[in-house]
Parts: sequence; C-alpha cells; structure tokens
Amino acid sequence: MFDHSLTEIDKIFPSNLSSKFTYEEWQERERIFLNIFSLDIEPLVDICLKKPFESVPKYSKLEYINFGPNHPLIFELRIRPQNSYYISLQKKIPRPDNPEGPDATGIKLSISIYRSVKRDNLIFPSCIVIEFKIWGHEERNGFISLFKNYRRSVELLLRNLNLDFSTACWFKNLEKYKGNDIIKKIDLYLANKNDDEANFLIEKSFNKNADSDIIIKIFTNLLALYHCCFGYCKKDKEFDRFLDLSGIC
Repeated sequence: MFDHSLTEIDKIFPSNLSSKFTYEEWQERERIFLNIFSLDIEPLVDICLKKPFESVPKYSKLEYINFGPNHPLIFELRIRPQNSYYISLQKKIPRPDNPEGPDATGIKLSISIYRSVKRDNLIFPSCIVIEFKIWGHEERNGFISLFKNYRRSVELLLRNLNLDFSTACWFKNLEKYKGNDIIKKIDLYLANKNDDEANFLIEKSFNKNADSDIIIKIFTNLLALYHCCFGYCKKDKEFDRFLDLSGIC
C-alpha cells in the first residue's frame, strides 16, 4: 500500500538534513509528493467515510500538515476534533488554524510519512507511521474512563498487533518493564496517577514492504479507539460508542 510513496519520497527529498533548498523549491517538492501520498492513503481515508465510522468527519477535521524545509517529517494526515470541540471546552484551537495556538490537539489519529535520514554513518530509512495520540488532561481522563469501562474491548483492538506505546514523561515502572504487551504497558502507565504532560501515544511504523491487510487492520482499530475515546472527551458525552463496533472488536 505504501510502496509508491516510500519509493518516491527518497527520489524527491534527499536524506541529507542540511541540504539547501529555497522555500519555493521545497514547496514544489511538497506539492508533487502530496499527490502521491494522498493517493496511497486514500483507502484508509475511505474507512473514515463508511459505517461504522461515517460520523467521524462530522466531529473531526481531516487535515494535511507539512513541516517545512529540511524536516525529516514531510506530511501528516491528521484527524483531530473540529474547532468547536476546543471552544466548547474553553481550550485554545491548535495550530495551524490558530497560529498562536498549541501543537497539542488533545486527541488525534494520524498517518505520517518520514523521509530517509542520513546521520553520521547511519541511515534511517523512510517510513510511514500510524499513530493514536493523547495530549491533554481532559483527553487523558477520558481515555482512563474508557479503558476502565471497556477494558476488554480495548484489549481486542490493541493486542497481537505489535504496537508501540510511549510517553512524553519518564515513568520508573514503565522503564523497568521489558516486555511487549501493550495492555501491560497501559496498565503500568495508568498506575501513575499524575502525568504532567498528559501525553502518550500508540503507534506502528511501516516500511515499503508492509502488508496492506495489516495496515488496514491497525488503522481501523486505532480509528475505533479514537472514535470511542472522543465520546468520553467531548462535552456532551457518548459513553457507549463501542456498542456500534461489534464487527470490529
């Protein structure tokens, strides 16, 4: 699914982070590549438009974010709450809609593409990352409530997919754990009552040889998590969205 994007990105964007491009030259490369990337991920975007996720575009904004010259991250398709969500909770609308707003969107699901990077004698190959992210105290509390009420459903969504879990802050109990069980990692993380950053993510990285069925499975499951968790975050709560996802979890 991603082989075209991950082949072309290495042709359009060099692996040298210090390469010199004018802003206009970089924009032209972005324009060319966005057409390629958007076509590759179109099957994933289509999932957001069909049952049981057809309501996602009504309460979410789907936007392409670019990161400017010489950044390793080229594009991110970001699915995050509509601006009305932030207004209802008296929070600042995030960038880029609000140039003075935060980078944090509270909750998001994203598909990001990174170019190859050469650093010292190492080469980090281009990849695409699908990521569910919480970055906000209200949203973290919403996730905690969802996990307590629908633990088994969340387990069915996340287990056996080799997903990565990470946090912005350092937690001793997480650092000690050397296993790969993502539910165990979530349990350890939530055992810490406080997270000053209220920031954690669940993600999976893919290379050009990634299996399309696995990509679709992971995106669908993380979209389900985003959809259900948002029901706990918004002002007029919808606690039981999992009941509409019987075919997925």
